[in-house]
Amino acid sequence: HRFLHFIYTAELPLELVDHEENVQRWDQLTSLGDKYEVCSLVDACIHQLKRWVDGDNVLLCLAMADKLCHQSFKQFCLEYATKDKETLRQVQDSPSFETLSADLVRALFVHHTGSCKRKRGDSFEFPDGTDWQRLTYVQLQ
Repeated sequence: HRFLHFIYTAELPLELVDHEENVQRWDQLTSLGDKYEVCSLVDACIHQLKRWVDGDNVLLCLAMADKLCHQSFKQFCLEYATKDKETLRQVQDSPSFETLSADLVRALFVHHTGSCKRKRGDSFEFPDGTDWQRLTYVQLQ
């Protein structure tokens, strides 16, 4: 019903826009838009979802963004979830946190703490002519 409304009018139903905070309903409509490659519907839904994101539903939105491979919405959710300690604590205490995939938990952690990978500069860590036989395993990691 809502999908067809958008197809024929190119507008989201007003009752959905004005009163709907239920992420699952938005997920259903967004998934239909993704399935049938109606990009304007997906974009409109995500625009509306960003208005409703809060500490209680941000993980549902994050999972949806991941499922849709929508990187900008995923980034938005990660930034919201880790914006301060109070929000991050609320996110971790929510029931949705337990159902989050390992990849999304890792993404939350990395976004909050930053990447632990060493930054590479323009120079090499070991100069030319290094005697590789003398280096320890730890040095080579």
